[in-house]
Amino acid sequence: ILLESEPSDIATTMLVLPNYEGDIDEFYYLYEWLVDLLESDDEELLENEVQPAFFHPNWTFGGIPEKSAVHFEKRAPFPVINLLRREDLNSVVEAGLAKGIIVNKAIAEHNAQCLENEGFQKMEMAFSRLTQKAQSPHVDSDVRP
Repeated sequence: ILLESEPSDIATTMLVLPNYEGDIDEFYYLYEWLVDLLESDDEELLENEVQPAFFHPNWTFGGIPEKSAVHFEKRAPFPVINLLRREDLNSVVEAGLAKGIIVNKAIAEHNAQCLENEGFQKMEMAFSRLTQKAQSPHVDSDVRP
């Protein structure tokens, strides 16, 4: 549906996996497999037109302190695979390069700075509340059996 729709109608597709039972390592293997598949010259269905972005409740980046707020950049209450149009991403990157900006780097640095400004403790508390809310069944008090 993503690639068959106009970008102005559907720009991205998010696959939210609330019942995913694998751990972060298994999710990371899924990430590697899907990225390799989508970037393979042998993949004919999507023809390298989709870029996945992955999010997981326990995502961590290697090489940064355990209590760094930056880890929250790739966290979500449930595992999520965000499918983006590669053409859209390439357009943004090319526009940035035309201005002398490496967009991916600028975004990562901006996100890291904002997260660190908030701090690990504040992000951890907010993420915990969000996760609890996401995992609680919604009950509407006006709905009666």
